[in-house]
Amino acid sequence: MKKPKRDLAKSDSRAGNITDHTQLALGSAQTGSAAIAKNDAVLEIQLSPFFAAARVLVLGMTALAEVRRDLIAEATELFELMDKPVEDAELYLRDHPPSAGAILFLIKIAQSAITTQKARENALKRTAKNDPAKKFVIAEWAKNKGEYKSKADFARIYARLVTRDFQIEVTERTIARDWLPRG
Repeated sequence: MKKPKRDLAKSDSRAGNITDHTQLALGSAQTGSAAIAKNDAVLEIQLSPFFAAARVLVLGMTALAEVRRDLIAEATELFELMDKPVEDAELYLRDHPPSAGAILFLIKIAQSAITTQKARENALKRTAKNDPAKKFVIAEWAKNKGEYKSKADFARIYARLVTRDFQIEVTERTIARDWLPRG
């Protein structure tokens, strides 16, 4: 059973009046530009705190970006002192004492480099146990690669040999992708 269509303008239960939004939607000529102006004013009042906060945020972010740019430039100048003789660096630092922000920036760079170096060393320690097996596999590939259909075929056989002879669990994929030379 279909419901009959209702004319919203005629069936409004609020004393037969059409709401401002309905009038705007219907394009009523009576309220047209006045209603739009009223709605714009209401929106402006409602959104003005938002726009004020957004403006403050944008100005703050711009200022921070400028400060960061200045710190990077200063830190770069300090970083370039590494290539200078110690006497020249001392003279420069006396004439241009570094800001705390530039020093902090350089410390963060050094921390990042140290963290990366430690990670590299730890990775080498973890894989050091595989070095004899890896060298064996690479040597065997160099000698016998013509006897196999593909790297995958070679890796399938040598993964089992490495596991048996070196007591190292290694996958076919590791041998084919990581241990054997590309090309």
